[in-house]
Amino acid sequence: MEGLRPVTSTASFRTPDHLSKLPPGYTSREPEVIDKLYNTHEGETCLIVGNGPSLSAIPDELLTKHVSFGCNRIWEREDFTPDYFVAVDGWVPDENELDYHALQSVTMLPSDFAGKYPADYYCHHRP
Repeated sequence: MEGLRPVTSTASFRTPDHLSKLPPGYTSREPEVIDKLYNTHEGETCLIVGNGPSLSAIPDELLTKHVSFGCNRIWEREDFTPDYFVAVDGWVPDENELDYHALQSVTMLPSDFAGKYPADYYCHHRP
């Protein structure tokens, strides 16, 4: 498909210190848990998948062939579930609560969402 090229990253999931700390008083998860992602996909090709109108033109084979990170309303793409879901804006789970809770992806949300929305990982977001 024109304009798309897979990229094999040499970067890994080394988590800066500010991402591995949860907000004070949040105790259901160990603060260093996000560091467990470090090197998880080192050397693999991954896709960062947005949800603009062109998403429907991307072949299923490409989306399912590589590790994928989806954001915002990625669930609007039928028959696709990213490996990881990331959102940094509060409107995403607020306006799409049923879709968010139905996700089968590993979820990552800003730490200020802790206690309001369940996630696999929380991190501090720096706009």
